[in-house]
Amino acid sequence: MPGVLAAFERVEYPVVNLCARLFLSLFSHSLPEETSYRVLDLFFLEGLQSNKIIFDVTFAYLSILEEQIVVC
Repeated sequence: MPGVLAAFERVEYPVVNLCARLFLSLFSHSLPEETSYRVLDLFFLEGLQSNKIIFDVTFAYLSILEEQIVVC
């Protein structure tokens, strides 16, 4: 996702700040309620392997918003 990274670098905003908020809240503040429940279900279902789930959800989330991020 070079376009997203370039957009964040252009405005000098560390991507870590965005990802930290998403990771710490497990997307509960960023996604609709029903979708947030599904992410939490996957997180608890996978247990110790949940890191892969979190990164997959993050990638999907940024992919969906990529065009809007680049335009902003």
